[in-house]
Amino acid sequence: MNLHLTHDNVFIDYIINSAADLNLPDNKYVIYTENTSPPKLVKSSKIEFAKYDSSEFWAIIGDIKQYQTIYIHWLYGRTVDFVNKLPDSVKVVWCFWGGDGLELPGMFKNIYQPVTYKYFLGRRRFRVFPVSLKKYRLDFYLFRTERKFRADHLKAIKRVDYFAHYLEADYKLIKKHTGFNAEYIPFHYASLERFVPVGQVKRRDGYNLILGNSDSMPNNHFEAIDQLALNDLGDKKIFCPLSYEKGKYADDVASYGNAKLKENFVALLDFLPKEEYDQMLESVSFAIMNHNRSQALGNIIVLLWNGAKLFMSVESPLYRFFIENNLIVFPFQSSFIKENRSLYSALSDEQIRSNQTILLEMFGEKNYLKKIKRLLTI
Repeated sequence: MNLHLTHDNVFIDYIINSAADLNLPDNKYVIYTENTSPPKLVKSSKIEFAKYDSSEFWAIIGDIKQYQTIYIHWLYGRTVDFVNKLPDSVKVVWCFWGGDGLELPGMFKNIYQPVTYKYFLGRRRFRVFPVSLKKYRLDFYLFRTERKFRADHLKAIKRVDYFAHYLEADYKLIKKHTGFNAEYIPFHYASLERFVPVGQVKRRDGYNLILGNSDSMPNNHFEAIDQLALNDLGDKKIFCPLSYEKGKYADDVASYGNAKLKENFVALLDFLPKEEYDQMLESVSFAIMNHNRSQALGNIIVLLWNGAKLFMSVESPLYRFFIENNLIVFPFQSSFIKENRSLYSALSDEQIRSNQTILLEMFGEKNYLKKIKRLLTI
């Protein structure tokens, strides 16, 4: 029997459905919650759920020793606590997301570009010179709590036996920073066919741009906006999705973009209805993903499949992975300059077909099911 533990998210349904397609029945799926309310994002009826660390939760888990392998989907917070309680006899697989391992201490200067890094430092909790004894005590408590949180996270990472992810470069980076001895297993949550209707390609014929995939700092929005401000945008719209966390960072990016790019910048601070979102995407032929770390694979696959011209940070291991596999993508910083007369030229039909062929080979259903079978039969 295998156990899958995760928070409420849409990706676990892909694993459940794939295990069923492969006739791999010995998998239990448990969603931990912060209260007694049922999950909202998971659709499968095969899940069980309970408030983490409650008596109901441990009743669902049962005897840990009954599990041959435990799969952790997103190793952070509650799942860190869970992993650190496991006996050595149980194999642990970390189904990696990104933020649960690529934002460890020592990594931030590589993840954030200069302006974003300065912004990040400005939002740190701890004051160097507290203005009162009360605030000093608060800062000391926060510092001690954060230090324990980081220590527990590192302990859990080192407990992992297998690291499941689509990008081996991320595995090597985390190994460099943590010294963990996990074995790498190629994996991604869903096949390309689950993201795009392969036989019904919708080529983008618009001339607008989309910037980033979320309101998270690794998007390096400030640097991207600065670079775009140096370029002649004409009447092009730059759509910037900022509707996930809906915090101060999203508001600051929206203000910065409006100040720098004026009417060209469109901050998407709320989720759009599907019809409006699809209509917006129809007008987009250029995508900018200025992450220095791997992120937004699902969005990127859909954009490339539908013929968008994709610009990425050259520091991204995902960019290098694409180039090594002959996908046609472009370096963001060196492309968005006034001298680049071919900047807004669309990909040719031949280039689009080439990208599609490579994507299908890399992330298509046939290859995907091989990876999932290997993953779930460790």
